[in-house]
Amino acid sequence: MRKLKITDVNRELSHKKMWRGTGARRRFSGERKRQVGVGKFPPSWFESMRTREVLMDRSEVIGEEGWIPEIEQHCVKTVPWITTPAEDIEEMLDICNNHIDWDKQYGPPGKYIDIQYIQDVPEQYHPVVYRQLDQIQEKLGDIARGDPPNFSRILPRSCMHPHRDTPLRWCCLYLPLPHPGQTYAPTEHLWEDGRIYGKKTFRPGEWIIFNQDIWHAANNFTDQTRYTLQIVLDTSYEDFVEKFC
Repeated sequence: MRKLKITDVNRELSHKKMWRGTGARRRFSGERKRQVGVGKFPPSWFESMRTREVLMDRSEVIGEEGWIPEIEQHCVKTVPWITTPAEDIEEMLDICNNHIDWDKQYGPPGKYIDIQYIQDVPEQYHPVVYRQLDQIQEKLGDIARGDPPNFSRILPRSCMHPHRDTPLRWCCLYLPLPHPGQTYAPTEHLWEDGRIYGKKTFRPGEWIIFNQDIWHAANNFTDQTRYTLQIVLDTSYEDFVEKFC
């Protein structure tokens, strides 16, 4: 793998642009999709929102073998042209476990997901993240120069409750950072048919693109923390899939 240097542009972005949950600048200015209302949520999701509890039985989440075509077209898809090597995943997992002060995280209140941006991670741990970002920016250009990269954390037996991110965040690339042997809890997507779809199988080092304008959640039903590396893009999911997948 070609080693790409940390660029001055990336370094500047990491210190000047961030999301703090409120007062964020708008991202992609497209039109929001018409979405199903909460009344069409599956009972498990609705109960999750009401009780704020993690859902342990996720057998109702439909894996890739049962997806209808609209799921890859509008919700979630593997990105074929980027792969992160095992040594980089191991290094970033170590950063998440041992070198981030999660007490200073910036996750949105009430959703039980912690977010830590790269500028708040000690600088000696930046290079491995920028190796990923440089690959992506080389392919995508300006649409990958919005928010700086961030690590996210969902604690064991905890959850990110059903929500939509827009207009703050429209489209996100993410890299799962699983512990060895971990069952990685999928992001769950609610489609117009009222069914829950999720990517349940992950190849090591593969990146996922998903639509943050669609109702989604994540239930970490495992006994291990769920970490990801995330990069928010200034584009719609559909435009990304058409141009880059």
